[in-house]
Amino acid sequence: MNWPDYADKTPKVFFLDVDGTLHPGTTAYFVGLEMKKRGIVKGSFFLRSAWYGLQHRFGRLDYGRLLDHAIETLHRVPIIDLERIGYDCFARDVKPNLFPGVLDHLDNARRKGARLVLVSSSLRHTLESLKVYLWAEETIGTPLVERRGFIVSRGEGPVCYGPGKLHWAHQWCEMQGIDPADCVAYGDNYSDRFLMEGMGKAVAVRPKRNLRKYARKKGWLIVD
Repeated sequence: MNWPDYADKTPKVFFLDVDGTLHPGTTAYFVGLEMKKRGIVKGSFFLRSAWYGLQHRFGRLDYGRLLDHAIETLHRVPIIDLERIGYDCFARDVKPNLFPGVLDHLDNARRKGARLVLVSSSLRHTLESLKVYLWAEETIGTPLVERRGFIVSRGEGPVCYGPGKLHWAHQWCEMQGIDPADCVAYGDNYSDRFLMEGMGKAVAVRPKRNLRKYARKKGWLIVD
């Protein structure tokens, strides 16, 4: 894959969507399938999650409802178990399937002083291993309320999906004293366009039809 080299000026921060952008799979699907195998959740949870995933693919996902459904189901699962499952899925399903050249591309960006930040609708607990592997600084996701080692509810603010990704990325930039115009956003789905429009540069990675058309209109770089 022909990743950009930013020969003129490397952006200060790389805001990276995960699923479909760094690898072809869906983290929530991998985690849900593993929990089904371990008997933590029932098949109905997995099927419902798969249905929500289909809605995401066609740009009609109500992510708030999906997250509430997940929290309702997972509130008895210790966070440490969720993180361990996330690690197993990373090692088996994500790491071997990272898109060609993505690791070298991001390593090169870090060597030039860029900061890497994951921005994902997936639970941040399931992305910890990927964050460490990429030497990313932060994982931005929907705020969650945790109590005694369990997830109990959503926190305040929008969900980290669609316009919510831009909201939380801009808040992070403000806290860090960074101008979003000096940043780049990578995404693959039409719902990522808000985050991509809100940064100085945007890269569409193997974009779906709607985002591909939109990226061409905007003059964004397309990586296939």
